[in-house]
This record gives sequence, C-alpha cells and structure tokens, in this order.
Amino acid sequence: MELHVRYAGVPIGTTTLDLLTGLAHGVLAPSSGYGLVREQVEAAGRALAPNGLIARRYWPSSRGDFADMVASPAAGGYELADLRDTPVSAASVAVFAASDRETQPLVVVDFRPQAAHVFAVLPETDGTGDGRRRPAA
Repeated sequence: MELHVRYAGVPIGTTTLDLLTGLAHGVLAPSSGYGLVREQVEAAGRALAPNGLIARRYWPSSRGDFADMVASPAAGGYELADLRDTPVSAASVAVFAASDRETQPLVVVDFRPQAAHVFAVLPETDGTGDGRRRPAA
C-alpha cells in the first residue's frame, strides 16, 4: 500500500508497505518537503546504526525494543495518510537514513497493539531451584 509520510502536517515523501500489521518497513521516496527533516532523519540514522545502516541487519535485545527506540523524539513524530489523505493509525512512525545522502531514507512503522510492548516473564533456572525469573528479551 502506498502511503504519504508527513512531519508536522508537511508531506515529506511516500513509502510503500506490504502489510499494515506488525513492524512494517519501506523506503521513503522523498518529496520537496524532505529538506525540513533531513537533519533529524540523518541524526536518527546515526543513533539507530552508528556503524552505518548497511552494517545493521539485526537488533540486539540488549538495546531494548526496536519500536520504542524508533518512537523516540529523535526518530519519531511522523504521520501516515493514504493516497486519499485519510490518516493511517500506527503506534509509531520513524524515518531514518545514513548521512551519506546517497542512501534512500527508511521508514519503520509499528502497527502492533500497545500490549505487544509489554515484556513477558520467562522462568530462569540457575540449578539451585530457587525459581528466579527474568524478563524476556
């Protein structure tokens, strides 16, 4: 589905997402309003993947939930609308890019319900049988 991406009501480009469910991602085709957010998008790219976007193919659990990171003020604040300008609801929308200006910006949209962000508790056995528990990664 092709969607408009906006920041503070200003169209910054379009993206195509295969499914509007889970943690979806696509490439941003920038429009004339992209200059408004270029610095923020590149700063988010540096925060999310300090060694470059190509180097980051996974998200380690030690860095927390990916959707929470992309919803941070550095990367978030974006809105989606379909081609008829009907708003598309999502828990968070983030745009980030490498600072080399030749890589197209990426869009990550979290369509998961808020309950999906709650950590599950898994049993952890340490051999003593004391039943310690730890949060799931």
